[in-house]
Amino acid sequence: MYRGGSESSLFYFAIAMTDVATQIKELLSKLFSEQEWQHCFLVDIELKGKRINVFLDSDKGINFSICKRVSRWLEEALDEREDVADDYILEVSSPGLDRPLKLLRQYKKNIARDVDIKLLSGNRLSGKLVGAEEEFIQVEVPHPDKSKKEKVIKKIGFKEINQTKIKISFK
Repeated sequence: MYRGGSESSLFYFAIAMTDVATQIKELLSKLFSEQEWQHCFLVDIELKGKRINVFLDSDKGINFSICKRVSRWLEEALDEREDVADDYILEVSSPGLDRPLKLLRQYKKNIARDVDIKLLSGNRLSGKLVGAEEEFIQVEVPHPDKSKKEKVIKKIGFKEINQTKIKISFK
């Protein structure tokens, strides 16, 4: 809980942190346009008090080394800016398997993996992600007629999806 200062100073701190998030998006957009970094992309930024969590992914797979390099680069870039408060904690990491997929690029990267999908209707389905396009994904699911062994491809619009998570299996 925030202690000290007025509610208006807390309000201005929240605005400043939102501005920092915008600056981080711009900085990473610039970095990821460079040849060496084009395989990386920003998934999300979460602001929690003074903590800034930056979630990155990569078409080649994200690792600690990439996160560390981006974190150091971001810290240097933010420290050079006078409009950024010095009082923040920056964490750069991968989104992890427990977080839902957010971007088409993440869906494409995870084709051929098993997924659990929660639809806006409240229904759920599990299957193998077999395709991802601008407007929809394709998931291989069991045949609706349980007596048939073949699978069917179900086309699901992004507008129908509440969340999609990678299904973790230990085969």
